[in-house]
Amino acid sequence: MKPDQKSCDGSFFATIKTSNPSRSIATPLLWLLIVGGLCFSYILMCHATQMCDEGWHIGQISKFLNGDFTMIKGLTVIPVYHFFMFLILASTNGAYTQDARLASYLVSTLCVPVFFCLACNRAKCA
Repeated sequence: MKPDQKSCDGSFFATIKTSNPSRSIATPLLWLLIVGGLCFSYILMCHATQMCDEGWHIGQISKFLNGDFTMIKGLTVIPVYHFFMFLILASTNGAYTQDARLASYLVSTLCVPVFFCLACNRAKCA
């Protein structure tokens, strides 16, 4: 591999090389920064008031939790996301807005490494 070529080995645990090959950023420090940033953003989000169209989405998930599988009038998307959140909340006995936010946040956060690995695999195939 050429020095200016980027490596994409699909591993988040590999050491990230800087522009100077003799220096590197330790992976534990990088993970500490990532996890700390995620925790801080979740704390900010958890204590926020209702955001954007959250009322519609929480309402649809609440209907599912109450056994009513009809769609709320005015909801402009097919409630697949809502059903997925319902499954998570029903299996963990979650029933509050913060529970739904946490479930959504964790699913979203877990998607980042999945898509990173998919992109790396795609780059290897190209």
